[in-house]
Amino acid sequence: MHVSTSQQRIELHDRVWLPLLAIKLAQDYDLLGTVKVQKLVFLALVEGKLMQWYPFRKHAYGPYSPSLKMDLILLEMDNLIKVERGISAKGYYFRDFQLAEKGEEKLRSLKDEILEDWKKALKVLDKWAGKDRNEILSYVYEKYVIKDIKYDEIFKSVKADLDSSYTLWLNICDCPYACDILAFLEYCKMVFKALQKVKDKVNKSVSLRTIEDLTSLTFSLYKECYPVIQGEGKCLLNEEAFNKDFLEIEEYFLFLEDYVSRYKIFSKLEDLDFSVFFKDEEETRFCLQKLQEEFEKQEL
Repeated sequence: MHVSTSQQRIELHDRVWLPLLAIKLAQDYDLLGTVKVQKLVFLALVEGKLMQWYPFRKHAYGPYSPSLKMDLILLEMDNLIKVERGISAKGYYFRDFQLAEKGEEKLRSLKDEILEDWKKALKVLDKWAGKDRNEILSYVYEKYVIKDIKYDEIFKSVKADLDSSYTLWLNICDCPYACDILAFLEYCKMVFKALQKVKDKVNKSVSLRTIEDLTSLTFSLYKECYPVIQGEGKCLLNEEAFNKDFLEIEEYFLFLEDYVSRYKIFSKLEDLDFSVFFKDEEETRFCLQKLQEEFEKQEL
């Protein structure tokens, strides 16, 4: 028998007290995205000696827990947290986690059961909740991630992936997202070039891994579009899943742009001469054509 989504009961693990607490303490400082929530929970686990609650693995932004990512999705579905998605003044998508009233109730109901762990986590989270995301990320990378990284191998791999993805997206002629993605990838290529002169291991590693993951996401999005490119299936442009994938790419790009400008590795996109993004007249015409087509659609 088919059960509608509204009738299904979402099963939540008791471990959700930890991301709920992290969000409660950090939500009033600045935009609270996935990266900061992941790192706050990780720090609470390792520095509070509470590793039994979530498993973590290596990721572009440092330690990452797929289980935590799934719990955040379920918490939103069950209305325990609110996730605001919007467009910033600069035209970029963002998301911001906030604790809902139902989440407050859930947190209170779990507190007595895990009181000792709660106290340990609270001590760590009170220290880090108000810190800037970049400061937290640099700390995590320097203390828990950086070892003997073989930069020559990473540079070679990342460059090959960047070039491949750029070429693929350049061949999409009727997608208004293609121009944005090409700009992201071209910016990544320029940052990549600048990184070869950077000596600080933390700055280099954070930036490289972010470029690596952003590039991988553009490949995944292209794979979704490929049947349409081949004349099969319908365009996914207005599908919610597609837009969430693009939102994730933008989130990675925004982090990279902010990080490399803050540590004086490379300028922000808005401070660059846009002509540097196009290697020849053909690419310039391509993007101008896409922008014109999008403008005409909005006029209709």
